Amino acid sequence: MTVRDLTSEVMRNLGRRKLRTGLTMAGVVIGALAVVLIVSLGNGLSSFIDNHVRAIANPNVVEAWQTKGLRPGRLAKSFLGGLGQPPRLIEKDNEEDFIGSFQIQFIPSNQVAQLKQIDGVRAVRPFVFILARSLEVVGDGREWDTIVSPWIQAGPVEIIGGRRFKDDHAAECIVSEAYLSSMDSFDTPSDLIGKRVKLRITEHPLLGITGGKGLDPKMLERVRTLVDSQPENEDGKGGMDLKALYNKFTALSGLLRDLDLKPRENNTTETFEVTVVGVARKGLLANLVYVPDGLAEDMGRVLLRNDKLYTDEAFGMAALLQVEDQAKIPDIKSKVKEIGLRPRSLEDHLGVMHRIFGMFQKILVVFGGIAFVVAAFSIVNTLLMSVVERKREIGVLQALGATRRHIGLMFAAEAAAIGFWGGIVGAIVGWLMCQIGSEWARGQWPYILGSSDAFLPPDWLFPILLIFTTLLGLAAGVYPAIRAARLDPVEALRYE
Repeated sequence: MTVRDLTSEVMRNLGRRKLRTGLTMAGVVIGALAVVLIVSLGNGLSSFIDNHVRAIANPNVVEAWQTKGLRPGRLAKSFLGGLGQPPRLIEKDNEEDFIGSFQIQFIPSNQVAQLKQIDGVRAVRPFVFILARSLEVVGDGREWDTIVSPWIQAGPVEIIGGRRFKDDHAAECIVSEAYLSSMDSFDTPSDLIGKRVKLRITEHPLLGITGGKGLDPKMLERVRTLVDSQPENEDGKGGMDLKALYNKFTALSGLLRDLDLKPRENNTTETFEVTVVGVARKGLLANLVYVPDGLAEDMGRVLLRNDKLYTDEAFGMAALLQVEDQAKIPDIKSKVKEIGLRPRSLEDHLGVMHRIFGMFQKILVVFGGIAFVVAAFSIVNTLLMSVVERKREIGVLQALGATRRHIGLMFAAEAAAIGFWGGIVGAIVGWLMCQIGSEWARGQWPYILGSSDAFLPPDWLFPILLIFTTLLGLAAGVYPAIRAARLDPVEALRYE
C-alpha cells in the first residue's frame, strides 16, 4: 500500500464520524492552544525586557563587585535564613551570612589600579548610587519625578536633538523626550535644549534612623530585638513553630509600618543646576536623565552623606569597567576574577532574567501538558471503540489479503492524523489569539509596550508543536492498532 492510498483511507475513515473525530481532536487542540499562548507570552515578555534593558544599559561595561560585603540578596538571606532555626555559630567563613556581621566593603585602591591595567579597559569608574527627588525647569516651579543615571551606564542612547556632554564634570544633562509630553510649555526637543533645570538629590531616608541626625533609640532597640530573636516552640527547645513564625512576621510588618521612610524636612537635599544639552529617545524608563560621570559622583556622595565616597580613599562597593571591544569581555572577566573581584556583564544580568522567565514558562506549560494527557486517553478510547465497531470491516480486509501490519498501520495512522490535525488547528487558533492578545495589550498599555508584541511565538514553536502532537497521537494509537491487528479474521467476519 502506498502512502497516498494509506492517507486517503485514513481520511475517509475519520470522516465517517465527524463529530466523534472532532471531539477527540478537541483535546489536542486545547493542549496545543495552551502551549502556544503560554510559550508566546513568555517569549514576548522576555524579548520585551531584553530589548528595553539593552536600550538603557551599556553593553561595553563590566561590573566588578567585592566577593564579600553588603549585597541585597545576602541581606534578605541573613534575616529570613534564620527563621525557625536554632542560633548558629558565627565563624570567619560564614560571618558574612549574618545581618550584624557583614560590613560595607569598598574596593581598595590597589585593586582599582589593577583593574585600570587590564588590557582592553578604557576607563574605570565607581558604581554610583543616586537618589533623585525631582527635576524642575528653572522658573517653572513644578517638580517632575526623575531617575538620574551616570552616562557610563547608558546604553545605545539615540539623541534626537542636541549633543552629548563636553566632559565628565560639565554641568549638563540629557533628558528623555517623555518630558516633552509632561511639560505643556515645550513642544519640540529644540524648545527644551538650552534650558536650565534643577536636579534635587537627597540623602537616603534610612540614615535618619540608622545613625546620625534623627536617631530614634526606641526604634533601634525594636530592630535589634527583632533581628536577635529566634522563633521557638512552647517548650523553649527551638525549631519550627508556626505560631512563633507568625509572631515574628507580625512584629516585622509592625516595624515597617512604624518606620518613617519618607525624606525628612531636615534631611540633606542638594540642588544641582544644570543645562539641558540633549534630548534622548524615550525607552521603558521614560523619566531617565543622564548626567556626566564626574557630576554623577558628586550627586552620589549626597546619598550616604559621605564626601570621601567615590574617591581613591573610598572608591565604592563596585567598579564599572568600560571596555573597548565587546569581544574582549570574557577575557576581561577572567582578569577581574584573578584580581579577586566578582565580574558581572549585561549578558549575565539578562541571563538571570531569561532563566526566571524560562522557569515560569516550564511551570505553566505543565497545564498545557495536562490537556495533552487527556487528549491521549481520548484518542485511545475513540480508536478502541472504532476497533469494536469495525470488526467486520477488519475481517473483510483480512479475507481480501490485508496483513496484520496493514491493519495496525491503518489504525496507527488514524491516531497520528488526529494528533497532526489537532496540532494544526491549535496552532492556527493560537496564532490568531496571539495577534489579538498583542493588539489588546498595546491598547491597554501603549506607553509601556509601544509597538512590541506581548505574545511573540518563537520560530521553532509551530514545527516542534506539530511533530509533538503527531507523535502523541501515534503513541496513543499503538495499543488500539495492536488490538486491531490481532483480531482473528474468522471471528471478525462473524461479528454482527
